[in-house]
Amino acid sequence: MTQYQPGQLKSLLENLRVQRFNGLARINTFQHPRRTGFLIFNNGEITYGNAKLPRPEAFTIEMGKRLNRAWIESCVSFAVEKLGHSPPVSELLNVITRLQVLKWEELETLAYMDTVLILELLVNQPGELRLEMCEAFDLRFGRDRHALNWEKIWNTLGLRQKMWRQIANTIPSLDAIPCVAAVSVEAINNTSAQAHIEKWVDGKRSLIDIAQASYEDPLKLGRTYVSWRQAGWLTFRSHGNGVMNAPRILSVDDSSTVQRFIQKILEDTYPMSFASNATEALNIMNQYDVGLLLLDVTMPDIDGLEFCRIVRKIPKFKQLPIVMLTANDSLFDKVKGQFSGANHYLTKPVNRTQLLDIVSRYIVPYEPGVSVSSQPLMTEQASQALTKSLLSMSRAQTNSQTSLA
Repeated sequence: MTQYQPGQLKSLLENLRVQRFNGLARINTFQHPRRTGFLIFNNGEITYGNAKLPRPEAFTIEMGKRLNRAWIESCVSFAVEKLGHSPPVSELLNVITRLQVLKWEELETLAYMDTVLILELLVNQPGELRLEMCEAFDLRFGRDRHALNWEKIWNTLGLRQKMWRQIANTIPSLDAIPCVAAVSVEAINNTSAQAHIEKWVDGKRSLIDIAQASYEDPLKLGRTYVSWRQAGWLTFRSHGNGVMNAPRILSVDDSSTVQRFIQKILEDTYPMSFASNATEALNIMNQYDVGLLLLDVTMPDIDGLEFCRIVRKIPKFKQLPIVMLTANDSLFDKVKGQFSGANHYLTKPVNRTQLLDIVSRYIVPYEPGVSVSSQPLMTEQASQALTKSLLSMSRAQTNSQTSLA
C-alpha cells in the first residue's frame, strides 16, 4: 500500500507503466466523501477503470445495455453456455463480438470514458494505492488485444479539468448537490428539463451521483445545469451543507471535550484533523496541507505560545492562519499571543457563532481544479527530532527562569 498527497497519483501510475505492471490498482481517497476506484493494468498499460470491478458477465451485460442492445442478456447466457464455463472477460467478449452483438470500437469508447471519469474523481484527492493480482478481468480490445491510449487518457483529463474550472463559480465540485429553485417544477418551460429535474433532482443526490445513475457525462450534465441555473430553475449546495473544496483545519488541544465541541461545529463544513500535543500536530502538518490552525494555549510539554513560535519558524507556515484558544482573557495574554505569531485570540468557552465567524474570516478556499502543494514539510523522523529539540530548549528555558527566581 502506498499513501499519496493531492497531485501525486499520476506519478505513481506512471511508475506502474514503467514497471510494466500487470494487475489491479485499487485507489481509496481520504477526503469526504471517500471514494474507491480501480484501474486494470496489462503490461504497464491501462485497459479499464471504474468505481467497481464487475464480474465478466455483469460487465458485458451493462455495456450492452448502455449501447441499447435489448437482447444482450440472452446473448451473454448463450456465450457462457457455448464456452462451457464461467469465462474471463476476454473470452466472453470474443464470442459476443464475433456474433456482432457488440463491436470492439464501441466497447473501447465506453471503457475509455469510464477510465477518464474515474480518474477525474480521484486524481486531485489524497489517498492510498493498493496493488492486487487480477486474472479474471483481462480486458483488452480488438483482435490485436491492445490497451487504452495512455496519452489520450491524460490529455482528455487535462482538457476536462480546464472546462470544469470554467464553470467552477456555479459548480465548484462534482459533489455539488443541485436543488430545485424557488420556482415550481411545473413553471419550467422546457419539457426535457422538467422531466429530468422531476426524476433526478431531489436535493440529496450530487451531480456525480446523478451522472452515474443516468449514464451521463458529468461535465456535459454540469454545463447543462449551469444554463438551468442561469434560467433560475436550479440552485446548488455543497455536500452536507458544507463549503466546497475547503482546506483542512487542524485543532490542537489536550481536552477531548473541547475537541468534540469543535468537531461537532466544523466537521460537516471543513476537513478536520485533531492533535493533543505538538508532536502529533507537526506530524499531521507534515502529511496534509493545513489551511487553519486552532491552537490551545495550555498544553503539556510545549504550550501553545511556544508551539506557535515553532510553526512560524518554518517557511511553509509563515502565512498560515493561527487562532489561539485560551481561558485567559487579559490584555497581557492577548499581546503575548500576537507576539508569538497568532492571527487571532479566542477566549474559552467559545460559542458556535464566534468559532464559525473566525474560521470563515481566516480560511481561504482552494481554487477549484488546482492542486495544492503535495511536497511534505519534512520526514516524520525530522519532525519528531525538531519537536524533541525544541521541547528540550523550552524546558531548559523554564528551568533557567525558575532558578533565577
